[in-house]
Amino acid sequence: MNYFNKIILIFMLLSISLMATVHENAEDGSISKWTMPFTLRTGSSSTDRRHNIYVNRYLDRYGLSPVQGKVSNIYDSTLKSHVIKLEGDEYNTVYLVGMDIMRYYRSLTYAKGKGWDTPNTILSFKLKSSDGFLMDVWVRTTKGRLLIRYSDTDVDLGLEDADEKESFKFFGTKSKIINIALGGDSGDGLWHQQRRDLLKDIRKFIPKIDIYTVEGIEIRGNCYLDDIKTEKSITAGIGTISGKVWNDSDEDWEINNKEKGLKGIKVSLSDRNNKLISSTKTDKNGNYSFKNLKAKAYHLKVTLPKGYENSTPISNNSIEIGDNSWKKFDWKNINFGLLKKTPKRFTISGIIWNDINEDWEINNNEPTDTFAGASITVILYNEKGNEVDRKRVKGRYKFLNMPIGEYTVTVADTRLVTSKSIGLWLEKDRYNINFGVK
Repeated sequence: MNYFNKIILIFMLLSISLMATVHENAEDGSISKWTMPFTLRTGSSSTDRRHNIYVNRYLDRYGLSPVQGKVSNIYDSTLKSHVIKLEGDEYNTVYLVGMDIMRYYRSLTYAKGKGWDTPNTILSFKLKSSDGFLMDVWVRTTKGRLLIRYSDTDVDLGLEDADEKESFKFFGTKSKIINIALGGDSGDGLWHQQRRDLLKDIRKFIPKIDIYTVEGIEIRGNCYLDDIKTEKSITAGIGTISGKVWNDSDEDWEINNKEKGLKGIKVSLSDRNNKLISSTKTDKNGNYSFKNLKAKAYHLKVTLPKGYENSTPISNNSIEIGDNSWKKFDWKNINFGLLKKTPKRFTISGIIWNDINEDWEINNNEPTDTFAGASITVILYNEKGNEVDRKRVKGRYKFLNMPIGEYTVTVADTRLVTSKSIGLWLEKDRYNINFGVK
């Protein structure tokens, strides 16, 4: 390995180590990071004496007896590394890592000790259990202190109030426990790697909340643990959405060489609930972009300028894009084709014919091209009764380039034997609007 590659490797390893904090991997061979708040110690040190004072105070308060428990550092042949073994009176024995005994019993006193006090909100660990377990993660949040309780159950039980006797650390406080299931197979006696986004787990049940710090964990039940780490939560999906608004003159939904972008078109970015996040206008080439976006679903909408309509097949001038699974994204070519409106025009036409037998039908012996006599005036009125056009004809007439609408064709002549006026709705070419005279 050359010098340059060594430097790169060292930098990568340093970056990884800075992102994750290892709170316990057992490789030091000790159990110094652990304590049992219900279990009396047999040692005579000042730490042991202080521990026993707090334990006895709590046990006396609730009329309880001390419980047995043991923390060991052992070698595990499956993981081929040292691990922490917890064994005691099943759920009655409590094991702490990340807090000293003073903080545990006096939860509102932030004494210096073994508290993690980490802002990292991704927790990972390896756990093996065959008797069941409860793992309580202590967090300080914008809504006070909470417990996130992980267990070998299959269903999230969600939010509940903390019982003072069961969660004694909340003396004098109203606190909450959030119950999260890790699945029944997490208690099958095999090693399982767990990785939890603590903030995401809380927000399942308390949406508008943030975590200040993670203080540590409390475990109940006989089990084995290794590689307890916390990491910073990397904001998923920092990226860009960009595209072009162009004049799709040939309506083929593709940007061709001769088709130009449209300047100054407003493009709006909203969330899935149509709450506006940002808006921008296209540049001289019709380009737009939204940067530094988090991973989630978005709506993009174009405000149609006067005289334009969509050529691309979108609903309500908008499209939905994305979800919250992106890690990094750069959505390009989210394009909108517009088409300048050209009002559709139609023809109204018919015949002035000599209705010899006055049956209002054109028969074989009745001339249709011309008839003897003076020219006849045909007048076209719109829905408001205003004259649009008039023709002087002998035979055929035709009104060209008429927009969609309601019209009346009228012939004012004393020789008329059919109806004087015919009304119609024009949305396509209308032929055979005929009048008979004699």
